[in-house]
Amino acid sequence: MRRLVWERDHGPIPEGMAVRSTCGQDCCVAPEHLELGPRGYLAEDRGKHHIPRPEGLEPPARRCRECGRSFVPTGGNQAFCSEECQVTRTRRVDRERKQKERIEARH
Repeated sequence: MRRLVWERDHGPIPEGMAVRSTCGQDCCVAPEHLELGPRGYLAEDRGKHHIPRPEGLEPPARRCRECGRSFVPTGGNQAFCSEECQVTRTRRVDRERKQKERIEARH
C-alpha cells in the first residue's frame, strides 16, 4: 500500500529503493510519514520503532495442542503449555508415523 501512495504522490520508485513510514507504524500510509531509502535499511530500522506491550496487558489464553489445558503463552508462537506436553506430542506423532510405515511395508 505504501508503494501505491508514494507512486501516486511522487512517481515511480527507483530500483533498489523502498518506502518506509517514519512514524514506525506498520499500517501507516500517511503521505507525510513516508520516505524512500535503500532496501537494506528497512531491516535495520525495524528494531528502532518496537512498541512494547502495555504493562499489565497479557496475550490471550490458548489451548495446549496436547493436553487441551488453557495457558497464557510466554512468547512467540507457543502451541504447548509445557515442555513435557511438547515432548509427549513429538513422541506420540513419531510412534504413530512409525506404526503407519510398518503397516504400509507389510502390504
